[in-house]
Amino acid sequence: MQTNRRGALSALVVAMALAILPACDPDAEKEPDPAPENRKGRITGTVQMADGASPAGVELHLYETDVRATTNAQGTFAFEGLNAGTYTLAISKTGYQSQQDSVEVEEKLTTSLAIVMEPGAATSRISGTLTLEGATSHEGVTVSLKDTMFTTTTNAQGAFVLEGVPSGAFFLVASKEGYATEEKLVIVMGEPETVTFTLGRPKGSIGGSVTLEGAASGEGVTVTLTGTSFSAQSDSDGIFVMLQVPPGTYSAVASKAGYTSVTQEVTVTAGETAFVSFTLKAGEGFVSLESATAH
Repeated sequence: MQTNRRGALSALVVAMALAILPACDPDAEKEPDPAPENRKGRITGTVQMADGASPAGVELHLYETDVRATTNAQGTFAFEGLNAGTYTLAISKTGYQSQQDSVEVEEKLTTSLAIVMEPGAATSRISGTLTLEGATSHEGVTVSLKDTMFTTTTNAQGAFVLEGVPSGAFFLVASKEGYATEEKLVIVMGEPETVTFTLGRPKGSIGGSVTLEGAASGEGVTVTLTGTSFSAQSDSDGIFVMLQVPPGTYSAVASKAGYTSVTQEVTVTAGETAFVSFTLKAGEGFVSLESATAH
């Protein structure tokens, strides 16, 4: 009888062990992570007007998402379902000074804001998109209004916004290391202004001279950069110039009918002029007019 009890107990222990083995198996199926929606954050807040006026109708804009909200009669607002990160919040209402604030959003948390708007002259905003030539991310471009305190930087999509800009004419300056700085005239007349432009890589130039064997003038020689659309013709002094050439190393080819073409390698550096010279020899059986006259 005792033996049977021991056998039954052993069988029970084995069964229990088998039942819990899957829970300890490293290859066992794991519980999925919470849905991404459950990890979102939010921004809520209240807007008050310093002069005691109704806070209804204040416009709020999250530029990184292009999501907008408008306050109700109590001045409250909310942005739901936001990914964690830093956002630029623009606040505006006619007759009040516009504001621009940086807001941090964390996963599964609510960021609460208390905003007070001061009466002021009508202002507007300048926003837009900047593209960096040859880049996949357009982040980090400094955008400013010349001779003012207005400045900001672009996000990865190249978007930017300057809030609270008074009426007037301004030069908008965009700059980033490694790219050519650009300026654009923007006229603000109380309505939002949008600008779009591209920052290109700084360019260089190529200059040089051509000599034609047996000829008094080096005029009419065509100089081209292989694999590009860049081309120039030498003048009566044999001088040629190519402007706005992207940095890089090129094969420059000088050619003219009746002469043997010459190829030289030339390296262009941003902001500098690369110099190259060619001497073309007359092709077999070709005699220049100058040479014929000399003889």
